[in-house]
Amino acid sequence: MDAREHDRLPTPPALTWLQWLGVLALYGSLAILATFPLILHMPTSLPADPTERAQDVWQHFWNLWWVRETLWVNPGNPYFTDALFYPTGASLGLHTMNLPTNALGAPLVPLLGIVATFNLIVISTLAGTGVVMFLLARHVSGSNLAALVAGVMVQCSPLRLDQVRLSLMATWNDFGVMLALFAILIALERRTWRSAAGAAAAVGLAGLNNWYHLFHTMLLFGMLFGWRIVALLWATPASARRAALLREVGVWLRVGGLAGILIAPFALAGVVDALTNPFARKDDLLVSSAEVQRLLPLAQTFGFIWQPVPADWLSFYVFAFSALALALLGVVLAPRATSMWLVLAGGFLILALGPTLYWDRQDTGIVLPYAFFRALPGFEVFRGPYRLNANTTIMLALVAAVGLAHLLPRLRPPVAASVAAVAIGLLVAEGVRLPFPLRDATRSPFYAQVAQQAGEWSLVEFPFGRQDRALQDMYTQAHHGKPIFDGHLSRDVVHFPPESIPPLQAIDRLESRADIVTLTAEQQIQLLRGLRLRYLIFHANPRQPDLIPQQVAIAREQFGSLTQVYSDTALVAYEVDQLARWVAGASAPPERVPLPLFVGLDIGWEPLEIGAQGWSRWLPEPGATLWVYAPTAQRVRLTLRLYHLGPEPLPLDVTLNGAAPSRVIVLGGQQLREVQLLLDLRRGANQVDLFTPAAGVSPLSLGLSDDARRLTFNIKAITVEGLGGE
Repeated sequence: MDAREHDRLPTPPALTWLQWLGVLALYGSLAILATFPLILHMPTSLPADPTERAQDVWQHFWNLWWVRETLWVNPGNPYFTDALFYPTGASLGLHTMNLPTNALGAPLVPLLGIVATFNLIVISTLAGTGVVMFLLARHVSGSNLAALVAGVMVQCSPLRLDQVRLSLMATWNDFGVMLALFAILIALERRTWRSAAGAAAAVGLAGLNNWYHLFHTMLLFGMLFGWRIVALLWATPASARRAALLREVGVWLRVGGLAGILIAPFALAGVVDALTNPFARKDDLLVSSAEVQRLLPLAQTFGFIWQPVPADWLSFYVFAFSALALALLGVVLAPRATSMWLVLAGGFLILALGPTLYWDRQDTGIVLPYAFFRALPGFEVFRGPYRLNANTTIMLALVAAVGLAHLLPRLRPPVAASVAAVAIGLLVAEGVRLPFPLRDATRSPFYAQVAQQAGEWSLVEFPFGRQDRALQDMYTQAHHGKPIFDGHLSRDVVHFPPESIPPLQAIDRLESRADIVTLTAEQQIQLLRGLRLRYLIFHANPRQPDLIPQQVAIAREQFGSLTQVYSDTALVAYEVDQLARWVAGASAPPERVPLPLFVGLDIGWEPLEIGAQGWSRWLPEPGATLWVYAPTAQRVRLTLRLYHLGPEPLPLDVTLNGAAPSRVIVLGGQQLREVQLLLDLRRGANQVDLFTPAAGVSPLSLGLSDDARRLTFNIKAITVEGLGGE
């Protein structure tokens, strides 16, 4: 069924060690070239566009730190962490962790440093992509020269290098998919348990590196299986079909069964999260599909390799013209041998267009085959169908390799080598753009000082409004190693936002006065010890030079005495004295203290206002969110003291953790009233949404003031009381 079976292409002899060195040198050099000048800045820069579009670089950097931490430093379960969203932690079942790649690189961190190690992983992975594609194309085409060209066609494809610039490893770190295809082809030829085990291991490698890659491999295997079954039924005499089918299906069952056994322990957490986590499914508006107009770089700027990457290169397009020309050559020279790979390329191209067809960035409403997968339970977590065009490129590279394998033997060896060299040069010239964008990787020396201090305690960084704050905090955590309260995973998880923790919210918002949610002194101490909050870090803002002194003043109101322990032009760090005394005063590290039952305000509430009945906040239209933390699953009484301006009763709808809303009717008349809600909370963070379907009224329309805002409920106080539970 493969190219050699169709056209009897000879299997090339095993590579000599000198040939192996040449292959590694070619793809290693191209990886260094494609990311140049990264090789000159290994300890100080990261390979990513310096705009917010490449924000995932901080997350992938954290992945390296976490894999090293959980596999080498403090061995544990890599699919759960309490280093983020401390102290409750979070599942990493759906997180893009690149586990095998980072596991191999982690031992180098003590030798090279974590920044240089990360950069080495990027370069090595890009080089490895070319090497694996070379092996796959060599197996399919039987030609070393053709395989070299195919490897470059994949390694230097515009989509791949664009995704490297944007640090989207879910696309360009897909060597496991190619390796799985290579291994399944060998298993189908040899039909042994050993070859089946090799294919299963390759599938496991693809899946553990990225669940996207497992999905892409499943689609690839499904298409390949379908093609082979149809071809077998077409070509095999009726009397021999049953035996042939049993042999074919037997290989696939062996590979699938072994792969399932291998992957199941690791995939279990991801499957559970995909089916139960309300945040796992991305909204249809967030699905990123390929667009027809961006499949070809028709509007791209052509020029020399050495030029800054213009904005029009930062788009998800797939095909370089030189790559398409090579694929077309393959179709012309070997139509039968390339037919399977061409059909598979077309299948992936159609799937990459997403659930509906987009034209000129507008949804046409035309339903496409990917909509089937979007509707399957659990599969809706995959929100980037455009990434399937990486598989399209692989298939087209195989088409090109088979075509070149038919052309090059007809030429004299020097001419054949020259043709291959010219093809490689064209692919590189069209795909590579230099200098490769870099981001500064340096951070304040304070984080290195924190890393040297023993003990389990956390720190928090202000202000919360910093760009990509959660990702930046993950990056600095990779340098200091202490727990933090926020985080940013590939798929969001239920967690209590740090900006909703009352004392932290007061510091960040510069609100020293009593809010509508408050903590008792006992709750404040328990919260501080439960969070084990030792350091407060304040980042400088040149536009607000007085911000840090104001935040520090409110921090002292919230936590008592603070001691400044570090200062530079970028940040100032303070130690919370009472927490430091609690940690240092114990003869042994103090045990964890559970967080108290408490309530906090999400962002989106109206500012505090002073009125006739004291400080209060208006519920904005259409509503706002509360977060309630419960140390155990329990029933609580949530009490709201509020009023509304209108004379008529006004409905207030309450939703707990996304369930169906319940409604209470609040009488009008501007009289302060008390509304009590009984809620059954789960352990940890609980989201309570308050909203009203009715329109608000303005004080101006009632003759109360010149305030023209449309207002609903004015809330004076919110309290929560536990009524028992687990």
